[in-house]
Amino acid sequence: MLVEVSIIVINYNTFAITCDCLRSIVEHVKGVSYEIILVDNQSTERPPSDFLRIFPQVKLIASDINLGFSKGNNLGIAKARGKYILLLNNDTVLMNDAVSIAMKFLDSNTNVAVAGARLEYPDGRVQHSCQRFPSVQYQLFELLRLQKIFPSKKEVLFGPFFNYNSIAFPDWVWGTFFMFRKELLVRLPDQKLADD
Repeated sequence: MLVEVSIIVINYNTFAITCDCLRSIVEHVKGVSYEIILVDNQSTERPPSDFLRIFPQVKLIASDINLGFSKGNNLGIAKARGKYILLLNNDTVLMNDAVSIAMKFLDSNTNVAVAGARLEYPDGRVQHSCQRFPSVQYQLFELLRLQKIFPSKKEVLFGPFFNYNSIAFPDWVWGTFFMFRKELLVRLPDQKLADD
């Protein structure tokens, strides 16, 4: 079966929270073929196989050591079959089909390396999940509070100055919802997916 997106989720002793995340994937992802790769980082809360009783479609990787976030994701990426990789935090709950929206955006914008998404706290407040790389220009802009003088330019800073209601092109986004083309990994020098 063709897999367009490999969704990688890391779990460590957060069974209920991770189940909420997985349930939201199954419920909301409709417009794309996908696989879910769940990497369990040596949880002691309950057997990792308990996930398969609820979500038999999940590809479970039960690590015998706690690899942490980055190595756990690398372990999942090494098993991924999708054209796209989505690193999704296990405390994230999808509210819509953000997966296919992000994939279609990357399909249409081949010059974009990573797609993020609007993130909200449980109470609906927006999380400031993207930013510029540090530079003298942007630091001076904020330090001198030029966003107050030129309010139409304040979103150039992103972070708390951006409304997160429109498409934007920041320098970096959080890893909470982090989609990229798997082919990008072969461009990294001396790539080792299982190591950091």
